[in-house]
Amino acid sequence: MYFYESSVSESQMHMALRCESGLVTEKSTAYSSDGDVLSPENIWPGSITTSGIAPAKRISASGDVAMVSKGLLSHTGRRQLSAELRAVDPVSLLRLRQIVHADAADGQTDAANGQSDATDNQNDDS
Repeated sequence: MYFYESSVSESQMHMALRCESGLVTEKSTAYSSDGDVLSPENIWPGSITTSGIAPAKRISASGDVAMVSKGLLSHTGRRQLSAELRAVDPVSLLRLRQIVHADAADGQTDAANGQSDATDNQNDDS
C-alpha cells in the first residue's frame, strides 16, 4: 500500500507541475472530468514554487508520502518527493532572441561606423 501511495502521489505531483506550467505560460488549462478548471492545489497537496523570469521559469514541487504503521508494517514509512521543470513560452523566447540579436547587430554596426570615422579622420589629417 505504501508503494502504491508513493506512485499515486508522484503521478499527482507531475500532473500538478504540468498544470502550473500551463498557468505560468498561459498556454494551457487543466480541466476535471466535470469540466471545472483545475488548479495545482486541487491535484496535489504538496508545495509548488515558481521562480525565474519569463519566458523560462523554473517550477519546483516537493512533499512527502507517509504510511502510518498498520498491520504488517512495524515502522512509519516516509518518502520525500520532489520534481522540477522549466515552463518555457517558445514564442516569447524567440522574440527575446530576435531582440537580443538585433541589438547585438546594431552594436556591431555602430562599432564598424566608429572605425570608419576614425579612418576618415586620419585620412583628413594627412
